Amino acid sequence: MPADAHSSSSSSSSSSKMATATAQRLPILALPLLSPAARLATNLIPDPCTPAPRSLLAQPGKQAHPSFLRRARPVTQGAHFSFVTPLPLEFPYEIPVSTPAAAAETEGEGAKLSDEERARLRMVQMEEYIKRWEIATDEATRQDGAPADSDSLRLFIPAARHEAPPFAPFRLLGVSPSALPQLDVGDARAHILSHSSKPVSRDTATSGPGVPQPDDRSSDEYKRWTLSQVLSGHGVAARFPSVSSQSSTQEEAVEGVGVAHLKWQEARKAGAASDLDDVKARLEALAKRQQEAVQYDPDVMPWSQAYAGHQFGEWAGQLGDGRAVSLFEVALPTPISSTLAFPRPQAQPQPSRTDIQLKGAGRTPYSRFADGLATTQSSLREFLCAEYMGGGLGIESCRGLAVGVYTKPLAEDGSVRQDEDGVRVRRERWHPAAVMTRLAPSWVRIGSFELHASRGEWESARVLGEYAAQYLFEWDLGIQPGQEGASSAERKAWALRLVKEVAVRNAKTIARWQVAGFMHGVMNTDNIAVLGHTIDYGPYAFMDLFDEDRICNHSDSFGRYSYKMQPSMGLFAIEHLFLSLSPLIGYEEQHGGRAPAPGVLGKADEKELQAWSDAAEETHKDAVKALYMRTLKREWTARWLGRIGLSGLDKDGKGQGERDEELERELIDPLLVVLEQLDFSTHLRRLADFPALLAAKGLSAPAPAGSDESVAGFKQLEAAAEEFVGSWIDETHVRSYLREKKREAGKKWLLSYARLLLEQGTALADVKAGMLKTNPRFVLRNWVTTEVADRVEKNFDTAFLDRVLQMCLDPFHEWGSPADGKSAEIIAEEKRLCEVGTPLEGHLPSCSS
Repeated sequence: MPADAHSSSSSSSSSSKMATATAQRLPILALPLLSPAARLATNLIPDPCTPAPRSLLAQPGKQAHPSFLRRARPVTQGAHFSFVTPLPLEFPYEIPVSTPAAAAETEGEGAKLSDEERARLRMVQMEEYIKRWEIATDEATRQDGAPADSDSLRLFIPAARHEAPPFAPFRLLGVSPSALPQLDVGDARAHILSHSSKPVSRDTATSGPGVPQPDDRSSDEYKRWTLSQVLSGHGVAARFPSVSSQSSTQEEAVEGVGVAHLKWQEARKAGAASDLDDVKARLEALAKRQQEAVQYDPDVMPWSQAYAGHQFGEWAGQLGDGRAVSLFEVALPTPISSTLAFPRPQAQPQPSRTDIQLKGAGRTPYSRFADGLATTQSSLREFLCAEYMGGGLGIESCRGLAVGVYTKPLAEDGSVRQDEDGVRVRRERWHPAAVMTRLAPSWVRIGSFELHASRGEWESARVLGEYAAQYLFEWDLGIQPGQEGASSAERKAWALRLVKEVAVRNAKTIARWQVAGFMHGVMNTDNIAVLGHTIDYGPYAFMDLFDEDRICNHSDSFGRYSYKMQPSMGLFAIEHLFLSLSPLIGYEEQHGGRAPAPGVLGKADEKELQAWSDAAEETHKDAVKALYMRTLKREWTARWLGRIGLSGLDKDGKGQGERDEELERELIDPLLVVLEQLDFSTHLRRLADFPALLAAKGLSAPAPAGSDESVAGFKQLEAAAEEFVGSWIDETHVRSYLREKKREAGKKWLLSYARLLLEQGTALADVKAGMLKTNPRFVLRNWVTTEVADRVEKNFDTAFLDRVLQMCLDPFHEWGSPADGKSAEIIAEEKRLCEVGTPLEGHLPSCSS
C-alpha cells in the first residue's frame, strides 16, 4: 500500500524544486528529480522482460512472471538495464507453496494430472506468491489523498512486505552529514547516536515490520522513518503520474514481467521475428520514449544495470548489478571535496546529477549464484571509504549516504523475537545483512560497453555512448532531446573523444590513488567508472608499511592488482574500452568526423565492422595509450610535489615531460626507497617538521656553487639532515641489519630535499602549514574498519562509527589534540585511531563480501 501519497512533477516543477533544494533541505521523497529527458531510463534500452515500470505492477489474474526479477538469466536484445524493485530477503526464498494441484487432488482429480502439469501449477502458485511482494496496480494508480503540491515520489510498501518473517526490521547505523547536503534526514542522526550501544527494540529500529509509521508527516520522526523505509529497500520509492500527464506509451496496456519477451521468443522460434527487426523495433521505441519525455511526465521505478567485464584478466561475460539497485536520479551534483592535497581538476566539471543506489538490497537478474545481499562489515567499509576518499581526501569517488542493518523481528509489545532471525547473509559464517546507500553521478562502467561489444550489439553500444557523451560529459552532439532518429550528417563524432576523456579521468584518479597510498584491490573492467570516480570499494586498503608489491586482496594470489600494478591495470581497462568502441571510432574516421545514425551499425556486415575497427586501432590506439600514461605521470608528479611541500616546482610548460621524469628519478623514486618498510602516511606527515627545523636554523636559499657560503651552507644542511633523520625514521619494522643503511639513505634524500625546499623560495613556515594540509593525520586503515564493524555487530556502537566517520570527513585535522569539550578519553581514542596499529597483512579481506 502507498505509505505516502505524493506523486511527481514535470521538469519545470523539478527545476523550481532544485532551486528550493539549494536554499533548504528536502525529505528523501521530495528531492528534485532529474529532468525526464536526461534520465537513464529515457535514453537507454530496457530489459525485454521489464519493458516499462508498469510491467512490474501486480494485478490479480494478470499474467506475469515476477520471478524474472530475481532469476539469474541472460539479459539480451541489446538491453542496458532492468527495471527491478529492491527485495531484502534471504535467498533461496522460502515460499510456502501448497502441494501441486492440491485442490484438484482434494476433489479426486489429482490422479489425472501429469508430472509436467503438476510442475506448471506449482510454478503458477510460486509466481502468484512472489507477486505479492510487488506494488499492486490499484495502489500505483490511486490518486486519492495526494497532497495539493503532488510533486514528489511516493513510498509504496506492498502488504506482503509487512510480514515478519521473511521481512525484518531495519536499523540505520550511520548517515553522512555531507554526502547529500540538500537532503533532510529528520532526526535520523540524533536518533542513531542517542540509541548507540542499545539492543534491538521497537525504539531502536528505524523502519520495517513492527515499526509504526509516525502520524505527523511534517515531523522529524516521519522524515527519519521514510528515509529508513526507502534506504532499507523495504519500501519502494516510485511514481506513476495520473492519466492526464501520461504519454501514449504509458496509457497503453503494459504486459506483465516476462510476458512480451516469452511471446517474442516463441515468434522467433517460428521464424516470425528476426534480430534485425527486433533491433529496429527497440530503436523506434527508444526514439518514441525520448520524444515523449520532453512532453510528458514518465513513470519512475528503480532499476539495475547490465554490464560485463574482465575479472582478474579473464573474460567473465555478463555481470551486472547483482546486488545494487538504483532508486532514482536527482538534479543535484555528487559532492567531491577539493583539498590542497587533491584539488578539483578545473577541466573536469561535475555534472549536476546524482544516482541514488542501494547496495545489498536483494537479488536482481544479474545476481548469478549470489544472494544479492551484503555483510555488515563490507557495507560499513564501503560507507566509510567512500566518505574518506570523496568527502575527506578529495579524490574522485562515489559517496556514502547511509548504512543500516536488518535486525531480528519484533513482537507485538515491541520486544525482540529471539526465536526468529532477521535477514542474514552467509559467507564464511552467518552475518546480519546490511544495506549501504551510495551516490554517484552515474554508475556506467567500462564493462557496460564491453557487454554490447562482446555480443555484437553495436547499436546498443552507440546508444550507450551517445547517452554518456550527451548527458554525463554534457557534450553537444547536435542531437536535441527526442531526436534519436537524426541522420548521420547531423550527429557529431563522439566515440574517440569519449575514450580519450575516460582515459584522462581515470589516469588522474589512479595517479591520486598512488600518491595517497590507496589500493583498490579488484580493478576489474566492470569496476572502472567512465566518469573516473572510484567505485566498488571491496577488499581495498591504504598503504601502511610501504611495499610497492603490496597486495590488499586476499583473493589476488598473483598480485595482479598490487599497488605497483594499478596504473597498468587502468591502462588495461582503457584498452578494452577502445576495443569496445573501435568500430564506431573507425566509422567516424572514415566518414569525415560524423557519428553513425541509428540503424547504420545494425545493418553493417562483419567485414565493414572489422574494417572500421582495424582503421581505428591503426590510427588511434597507441595515441590513446600515450595520452593515458602522459596524463597519469603528470598528475602523479604534481600531487607528489604537493604532498612534500614542493608545489612551487610544479610548473606547466615546454619540457614539462622531461622535468617530470627528472623529478621522478631524482626526488620521488629515492623517497619511496627510503619509505620501504616504514609507515607510508606517518612518515610523510612527520616530514612536515623538516622545513620548520631548517627555518629554526636560519637557513635560506643556497649560495652560488663553489663559494665559501655554498660550502658552509652545505654543511649546515648536512647537519640538519643528520639531526632530523633520527626523529623522522621509525625503525620498528626495519630489520636490524638494514637500519644503518636506511638512515644513510634518509640523510642523503633529506639533503637533496632541503636544497629544493630552499631553492623554491617559499617561506618555510608556509611549507609546513601546507604539508599538514596535504598529508592526512587520520588514515582509514583496515584494522580501524574491522574494529568499527566488530563494535557495531556486537553492541550497535554507532557512536564509535560516527566518530570514525567524522575523522574520515576531515582527515587533515590534528586529531588527538586537546580541544574545548573533548574529554581525555576521546582525545586518547583519537590518538589511537591515528596510529599504525596492526599491520595490513593481518587484515586482508577478499572479494567475498
